[in-house]
Amino acid sequence: METAEAATAEHSLAGKPIGGPLMPISNAILVRVKDKAASTVGGVQLLEKSVDRPTEGTVVAVGPGKKHQETGVEIPMPCNVGDKVLYGKFDGTKLEYDGKDHQFIRDTDVLFVYSGDAMTPETIKMMGDQILVEVEDKEEKTSSGLFLAADDSGIGKKPTMGKVLAVGPGRTTADGNTVPMTLQPGDLIKFRDFAGSEISMGIGLRTVYRVMKEEDVLVSY
Repeated sequence: METAEAATAEHSLAGKPIGGPLMPISNAILVRVKDKAASTVGGVQLLEKSVDRPTEGTVVAVGPGKKHQETGVEIPMPCNVGDKVLYGKFDGTKLEYDGKDHQFIRDTDVLFVYSGDAMTPETIKMMGDQILVEVEDKEEKTSSGLFLAADDSGIGKKPTMGKVLAVGPGRTTADGNTVPMTLQPGDLIKFRDFAGSEISMGIGLRTVYRVMKEEDVLVSY
């Protein structure tokens, strides 16, 4: 188990003193949630609007990893203490630790790790068999310029084509080996409807991307 907190420091959980730092087990990761008011040039925003809460932060403690239930092989953790991560809106358990908002997530909840203050495609490191896709900018409009909502006819449907910008190292098998990725940066692809997590990133959060698994891709060209 890896933690950035000193064992001799005073700690609190939900406002109550505890005997030592939180120590994640298995594949759990403790993340200090980024202040929602904080913004950077390379900001990021998950676009699903049903939940409005921060989804990025800094890793403060990491469990030792989870053993595969059939082979007993320990699957390595994808991130380390100090890494900055983006995770899904609905993932994890929120808690107040040492007077600040934190989130317990699993290794599979991490969408990607990034370095520096600016979150851009160049500073992102993908996890496992995840890929980062710049989504084709294509929206249906009426003659008056209004954007159309999706309906059964497919008009206004979100784009399902794009360009691969970054790929992870590959999926980890039951025996601990890594299956190399088929897709590579620069590939043009068509992917499944509603695949992965949609995010906007960059100056003004104007560029739309999707983080998805390689298996969500139907074809490359």
